[in-house]
Amino acid sequence: MFSRISTVLNAETLTRWTQQGQWERNMYSGTGKYEFPNGTVYEGQWVENKMHGEGRYIDAGGREWHGQFYNGTGPGLISMD
Repeated sequence: MFSRISTVLNAETLTRWTQQGQWERNMYSGTGKYEFPNGTVYEGQWVENKMHGEGRYIDAGGREWHGQFYNGTGPGLISMD
């Protein structure tokens, strides 16, 4: 497993995402942080490119949730507002 920081700028849509964390078999895996083009941030555990495990999600409006993510979704997240 490797650690890496990636920033990608899509020239067609002028969107940018940043991922910082562990990388395995060309997928996010382990612990990392992902910044979506709209300003949303997920920081936590990843399994095969999906948010999976303990994590923190901050939406573009600044609202924050903590909890367990499962297969890319966050059932039962707790709002920290």
